[in-house]
Amino acid sequence: SPLDRYKDAAEVIRHLSRALQIPLPVDTATTRESFLQAAQFIGREQELDKLNGALSRAIDGTGALWFVAGESGIGKSRLLDEVRIQALTQGALVVRGQAAENGAAYIVWRDPLKRLLLNVEVRDAEASIFLDFIPDIAHLIGRPVAPMPIVEPEEAINRLIVAVNGILRRQMRPVVILLEDVHWLTRESFLLLEAVQVLAERLPLLVVASFRSDEVTPGLEALLDPARTLHLRRLSRDEMTQLTTSMIGEQGTQATVIDLLERETEGNIFFIVEVVRALAEEAGQLEHIGSVTLPVTLFVRGVQQVVERRLARLAPQHFPLLGLAAVMGRVIDRAALLQTAFSAGLDEWLFACERSNILEAREESWQFTHDKIREGVLSTLETDVRTLLHRRAAEAMEAAYPQMKAYAGALAYHWHAAGDADREQSARVTAGRYAYHCLLYTSDAADE
Repeated sequence: SPLDRYKDAAEVIRHLSRALQIPLPVDTATTRESFLQAAQFIGREQELDKLNGALSRAIDGTGALWFVAGESGIGKSRLLDEVRIQALTQGALVVRGQAAENGAAYIVWRDPLKRLLLNVEVRDAEASIFLDFIPDIAHLIGRPVAPMPIVEPEEAINRLIVAVNGILRRQMRPVVILLEDVHWLTRESFLLLEAVQVLAERLPLLVVASFRSDEVTPGLEALLDPARTLHLRRLSRDEMTQLTTSMIGEQGTQATVIDLLERETEGNIFFIVEVVRALAEEAGQLEHIGSVTLPVTLFVRGVQQVVERRLARLAPQHFPLLGLAAVMGRVIDRAALLQTAFSAGLDEWLFACERSNILEAREESWQFTHDKIREGVLSTLETDVRTLLHRRAAEAMEAAYPQMKAYAGALAYHWHAAGDADREQSARVTAGRYAYHCLLYTSDAADE
């Protein structure tokens, strides 16, 4: 009879454990984490429907640029993850880029273009154009790449747009480009995004870009279309109940649990998951949440409490590299870190941080699981330590990207934070000249 069948896998495991007299833990730290990371998609159904509609139109040949806005921790990345899954199941090629605070010019385009270059025959002129911000392009295409001669500013930006246009047009299947944290885009990247937006309307190309709603820059504001901008709100109490139930089962419907979540998180998804993770650690098992006495308050210090819980799982030898990575940005710059004294243990460090939910592997790179985690790590650094780490970051980038002018702006930032005025000035001059040749010379830059 169907009524006599097991209702879920956990019940099967419990009965097998008793029958075989073998202790099989139903809830371990690993299985608990899998429930948290695979939580049901809640409260974003309408936004996903709109993006799925845009995806369908793009596959049919009429693409577009869409924006996803919201505060930090509100679920922008999860929504982009859902779009990625939908696109992959429909045969599209999905590439992802991550902007970085004070990052190199075009850094948000580096990973997407590297992936797109693998699908087409790259012309010599195109390879030379991309060399300035894809330093390993010769390795990708399997032949030497000559630097592109310096030309007038208008021609420089036009040739980049034409090169990107050509790469996108020659793709053999629909393309979805996901760009995160575009409020940090450099002016060069905004100009390229504007060109890609125009191109998308004539190709099977969908671009979805996320940004923090409280950090809208002039360049971003100029591109925003209200009809194609989705603003994510915090979850309601009912939605919090649905999300919590999907993670911990029926215990998630208890009023005491929801009261605690509502008080501690105010509907911010990042904190909802973190509170549930902390409760599970205290209770020992997900199913025991609600059956033990709940704390009156859990995250008095917010993000810092989250970071401290995760750092407690790391071995002491992994801390120095974590601080260096944090000052360099959300995305781990593997090439630069390989130039440091920590290079020998880099892989071990990456996987140790992944086990502690500090870093995650995404597409072809590593990054902090959330920028709030990176910000929390930064807040643990003493001023003199942070100054030293910025110096090490600048030295590592100079060693990893010699003569790469696209990184000059990031170098100027690190040398400034390191207190080295001479090197900062030199980097600023290089960055200014690079910006000029990207047709981004302004009176403000001239005044600097």
